[in-house]
Amino acid sequence: NADAHNAGPCLPVPFLDNPRCVVPNDGRTFQGWRGQERRKPITGFIPSFDPKSSIQSIGAAIGCSVLDQMSDHSSLGRVIVRSGARGGCPLVARERNGRVTPGIHLDLDGARSAIFEGFLEDIRQIKAAAAADGAPVRHVYIPFFHGEADRSAPYEEYHQNLEAMMEDAEVALADMSLSCTWLMTQASGTAEGSTGNAWATRLCLDEITNRRPNAHMVAANYGMALEDSVHLNASSKALNKARGSAVATE
Repeated sequence: NADAHNAGPCLPVPFLDNPRCVVPNDGRTFQGWRGQERRKPITGFIPSFDPKSSIQSIGAAIGCSVLDQMSDHSSLGRVIVRSGARGGCPLVARERNGRVTPGIHLDLDGARSAIFEGFLEDIRQIKAAAAADGAPVRHVYIPFFHGEADRSAPYEEYHQNLEAMMEDAEVALADMSLSCTWLMTQASGTAEGSTGNAWATRLCLDEITNRRPNAHMVAANYGMALEDSVHLNASSKALNKARGSAVATE
């Protein structure tokens, strides 16, 4: 949801206007379907930069940063950017007062959620479209932004749920002959009833990244400017002070 959150507008930062940073052409650009019914397939790609966009994309800024800072600019053809989540959702669905909040990974019955299945289907369609135009997907990078919806979760519960989601994603990607790297970020901000910065969603990430060779702690987002009590503002999402789902292709 870091990309779907409406911190905007898109800022005129020169390095963001890079035609090699692209998004799928299904009408959802960098934001994805967020668990909604898919209404159009991904058949190709368009540039990620749209100066008329009302939302700044941190995924596009990450992709453009990779392309901008590479010492060998010919070694990477492009970066395909796509968000795979939905705002306000815990990792596992929960029911409170008769209302169900969808899970990013699992439904109440333990089955994969529509959000997670949509994330995997995006990658399947991206992979097929990229292969069809002669620039096959090389690797999947998952910048992981999460925390607010699970800020009250116990440490062991969140740790277990997150690792279960990571394992499920990696197995599914391996079935597509794809490997992945997790770029973990600590949630930003604080909110009422949250015990300050001591959320399990922040505190367990060090342990996870120390244990998993394909996971790396890359940012503490609460050190960046916020739009509200937890979400990064447009300037932070444009990575104005630091240049990092990006999918690298041949």
